[in-house]
Amino acid sequence: MNQYWLLAVLPNLVGFLVAAWIAYRVHDGPESSYRRSLLALFAFLALNSLVLGVQRVTTDLNAYLALVVLEYICEVGLVVSMLNFVINYTGHGDWLTRPRRLLVTAPGVAVVVLNATNAWHGLFYERVDMVVEGGISLVNSHYGPLFMLWAGYFATAVIVGIVLLYTSLPLSSRRRKATTCSFILALAIMTIGSIAFILYSNKSPYLDLLSITMTMAALAIFFGERNFNTAEAELVNVREVVRAIEDPIMLVNQNMKVVFTNDQGHRLLEANREVLVQKVESKGLRLPLGNNRWETALDLGGEPRHFSITSSDIVRDGKAIAAVLLYHDITDRKRMEDDIRRSNQSLGTLNQIVRHDIRNDLTAIWGYLELLEATELNERQQYLVEKLLDKARRAEGHLTFAKGRQAIGCHEPVWHDLETTIVQALDLVDTEGVELDIRVGEVKVLADPMLPNVFHALADNSVRHGKAVSRISVTAGLDRDGLLIIWEDDGVGVRDEDKSRIFDQGFGANTGEGLYIAREVLMMADATMVEDGTPGRGARFVMHFPSSRYWGSIGG
Repeated sequence: MNQYWLLAVLPNLVGFLVAAWIAYRVHDGPESSYRRSLLALFAFLALNSLVLGVQRVTTDLNAYLALVVLEYICEVGLVVSMLNFVINYTGHGDWLTRPRRLLVTAPGVAVVVLNATNAWHGLFYERVDMVVEGGISLVNSHYGPLFMLWAGYFATAVIVGIVLLYTSLPLSSRRRKATTCSFILALAIMTIGSIAFILYSNKSPYLDLLSITMTMAALAIFFGERNFNTAEAELVNVREVVRAIEDPIMLVNQNMKVVFTNDQGHRLLEANREVLVQKVESKGLRLPLGNNRWETALDLGGEPRHFSITSSDIVRDGKAIAAVLLYHDITDRKRMEDDIRRSNQSLGTLNQIVRHDIRNDLTAIWGYLELLEATELNERQQYLVEKLLDKARRAEGHLTFAKGRQAIGCHEPVWHDLETTIVQALDLVDTEGVELDIRVGEVKVLADPMLPNVFHALADNSVRHGKAVSRISVTAGLDRDGLLIIWEDDGVGVRDEDKSRIFDQGFGANTGEGLYIAREVLMMADATMVEDGTPGRGARFVMHFPSSRYWGSIGG
C-alpha cells in the first residue's frame, strides 16, 4: 500500500460523507409525502459509496465478490427508493399499493439473487479478472446474458422516473419546475455515470466514476428539493384531496385533453369518452373556459345521470394552461324538478279548465248586461250596469294575467340564442321608422322558455310609451359577476319617481303586466332588470345574468 491509497478511495469517502449528511438533513427536515423515500435513497447511496470504497482496497477476489453482492443490494434499494420518491413527488402515491411495491421490487431481488449465485451458473458474470497495484484493486468484469436483467431494470426505472417528472412540469409553479428539472438532471447524471462505469473497461484506480456521478446526483436532488418551498400547495397533497372528493373531477390541458381525474372522474370519463369528445368539438371549447356552469346528461353505472358542470381556469403568468371541470350529480334534483313540473302541469290543466268555464260565464254575463244596457234604465241603473261591465272586464284581465303568469317556471330552462330571440321579439312589434341596432355577439342564455316575452315587453314599452322613438339599441357586455344586456331607446324615458314602480303589477297606462311578467321571467333565471336611463333622453333597461347562465363571446 503506497501514498496513493488515500487518493484512490477519496471519491468514495466524499460520496459517503455527502450522502450521509444529506440523509441526516432530510431526516430532520419538514414532513412530506416523499420524505421517507428520499431518506432511504440517500441512505442507500451513502452505504453504496462506502461499499465501493472498501471494494477498492480489497485484494481477495472472493471477498470482493461478496462486497459486489452488497453493492447490488444497495443499488437495488437505491432504484426502488428513487421510484417511490418520484411517484410520491409527482402525486401518484396512491398507486403504490403493497402488491405494486412488491412488483417494483421483485426484479431487483432477482438481480441480487442471480449475482449471489453466479458461481453456480456463471450467467451474470462470465469472468472476473482482478489485478492489484499498490494495494488498490483493479477489476475487469465480463458480463453474462443475465446482466441484461439488471441493465433493463435500471434503465426502465430511470425512464419511468424521468417521464413522470417531465409530465408533471406543465402544471407546476415556477419554483416547482426548477425543482423538478433538478431531479430530472440527477437521474440523467446517474444514468450517464452507470453507463460510463460499465463501458470504461480500463478503469483507473484513482477514478471511481460511479461514486463521483452518484454524489453529483445526490447533490442535485438535495438542493433541488430544498429549493422547493413545501409551504406551497404541494401537488401530492392536492391530488390526494381531489381524489377524496366524491364528485367527479377532470383536469384538461390546452388541447382540451384530460390529463388527470380522481377515481369518480375516471369512471365517468371511461363510460362517456366519445360523448364528451363530441360535446367539446361541437361547442368548440378552448381555453380559457372561464368560471362557467352548465348541465348535461351522461351515463354512469349503466344509467343516465344529470350533472352540473363547473369550469375554472388554472392560470400561470397570465395565461390559462389548464382548466378544472367539476361534475356535480344533480339527478335527484332533476327528478324533484320533474315531479314539481308535472304537478304544475296538472294544476295548469285544472286552472285552464276553470278559466275556460269562468270565461264562458263572463261571456254570458256580458251578453245579459249588454241586453240590459239596451233597455230603458234610469240613471242609477245605468251607473250600476257600467260598473258591472267594468268589473267583468277586470275579471277577464285577471284571467289573462293568470294565464301568462302560470306559464312562468312550468318548463325546464333552455338555451336561447340571444340575438335570434331579440330579433324575433322585435318582429312582433311595429317598428317601422325605428332604427334597430343589435350588438350582442354570439351569446346564449339559459332561461325560461318565456324569455322572448321579456324582449317583446321591452319593445312594446319602447314603441308604445316612448313617444316618437326613432332608435332602439341592444348591446351586451361583461362585469365581474356575469353578463349585462342593455336595452336603450331615445324616447321620453322614465320619470325618476316611476323607476321603482314600473315593474309593479298593474302599473302603467296599458295593462301594467308586461314589465312585471318580464321581471318574473328573468328572476327564474337568477337574472335581474333595472331601469337607469335619464328622463327626457330615453329609457335604459339593464339586465344582468350570472356567469352560470350564459355562454359564448361578446360582440364589440
